[in-house]
Amino acid sequence: MGAKETATSTPVPTLSKSFITARSREIRVTTLPTPASFSQMLHLRRACLLLLALLLFSVAPASPAWPHEQSDLPVNPSIRFGRLDNGLRFIVQQNAEPRGRIALRLFVRVGSLHENEDELGLTHFVEHMAFSSTRRFPRNTLTEILQRHGLAFGADVSAFTFLTHTIYQLDVPVEFSRLDEGLEVLRDFADGQVFDSDEVTRERGVVESERRARDNWGARAGEMRDRFLFPHSLISRRLPIGDAAVLRNAGPAELRRFYEKWYRADNMVVIAVGDLTPDQLEGRVRAHFSSLAKPTTPLPSPPDLGPVSNPSEVEAHYHREPAAGAVTLELTSIAPGPGGFETAAARRVAMERDFVMTLMTERMNQLRRDNAREFGATHAITQPFGQHHTSFTLHIDCAALHWRTAVAALAREYRRATEQGFSEEEIAAGMRLIRRRFDYAAIAEATESSRTLADQLVFAFALDRVPSSWAQAKELNDTVLATMTPERARAVAREIWAQGAPRLFHAEQSPARRRCPRDRLGLQVRPARAAPAAAASAADHARLRAL
Repeated sequence: MGAKETATSTPVPTLSKSFITARSREIRVTTLPTPASFSQMLHLRRACLLLLALLLFSVAPASPAWPHEQSDLPVNPSIRFGRLDNGLRFIVQQNAEPRGRIALRLFVRVGSLHENEDELGLTHFVEHMAFSSTRRFPRNTLTEILQRHGLAFGADVSAFTFLTHTIYQLDVPVEFSRLDEGLEVLRDFADGQVFDSDEVTRERGVVESERRARDNWGARAGEMRDRFLFPHSLISRRLPIGDAAVLRNAGPAELRRFYEKWYRADNMVVIAVGDLTPDQLEGRVRAHFSSLAKPTTPLPSPPDLGPVSNPSEVEAHYHREPAAGAVTLELTSIAPGPGGFETAAARRVAMERDFVMTLMTERMNQLRRDNAREFGATHAITQPFGQHHTSFTLHIDCAALHWRTAVAALAREYRRATEQGFSEEEIAAGMRLIRRRFDYAAIAEATESSRTLADQLVFAFALDRVPSSWAQAKELNDTVLATMTPERARAVAREIWAQGAPRLFHAEQSPARRRCPRDRLGLQVRPARAAPAAAASAADHARLRAL
């Protein structure tokens, strides 16, 4: 169990990594005839108020839509989606690898972004309490029962808190008795948590210990980086690990109130992938979750994440971190997303950008090879945040002595992509690489483990993406590659990097504050302009042909 600050890589059909809020609900009341008298109008008004009250307090709001229901993208035909009368949704998929196993997931659309100021850390605290005491498994008996059945925490049982959701994971044998036990555990997580005072006190110590363990230089630098990149967004102020004061004072009443607000049938999804037919998997899900209480009130409003964008001028931030082992430099651009669910147009844009960042990844790899003595790790990173935004980062680690060289290298790679673009040979090499990835993924999909497929479904759902098959995604990707010329690649690079100006984050252990490198970077990062693609050297040609 543990808190995670961002979503990890997801093999849904785009090649980039890593969201994410609950959807608002809608109540519609049928228009009634115009009354013939004032008295009738009063009676009618009372009737309407009564009808509205019944709608609000007796009928569950409509279950939110699946991404594919509001998208023009094809959905993987091997996946079955369903809804129960109480509003809970489920996903089942038959998969024979490994034989005799079922991957179970309980997805709850509540993460640290959903917390109020006086709730910081409660999402993670509630996740911990699920394993402490529930209706069927009081006072830590769950751990003993799972271990008796040969299930180990971490390998077979785990849970994680993210910015946008909480996920409980359980992998069980296929026998109905074991599958039923696993579903009973998830059902208890869903509505059977018992916030016993002694257990809350004990688990608070575990959470605080985890918080201290996560107070390392990487986490501190990451928090400062997020504040720098997202100064006006909740993203930088809602870390899953929470606030120490809130966690110290949270008692059973506060935890139960938060639990009951978000753990409800219309805010959860059960996922079952494994070596049974879809009918068998659906039947077991229905048997265990149909009796879950039907919500009588609308879900709370989803969080307003706040604006994200690039600055109008290059901004730089220096972060001194005594425990850091080297200088970390990151040049980042943020592109706002379209919102809503993933569409074919949105996926096409993402695929074009992934292609360009693949080309930049190869350039950054070559930069490390050419500067092996000066630079450590070099990366070109794409981090989608659902349909809300995507960040694009060029990253270099180096010794303190070479920080100026690294800044100049970042600025140079930025300029090469936005002003000069990419050569035809780079484009051809990138196409070969991307096609190989899709071909391999399409072949490997038939032998993927149920655990992997279940996790892919979780993150596709969390990112508001449509879970297409790799073959379906490859078909769209082929159309994208067919239009990818040097001119188009340069245009996409400018879409990524020229929406305003990038931000430079600089972290190191130096006891003396560095002179802000903004001016040095600003001399080299200029507004992008159209220019012919850079000519490749003979060595470049040989390297690209080898890809």
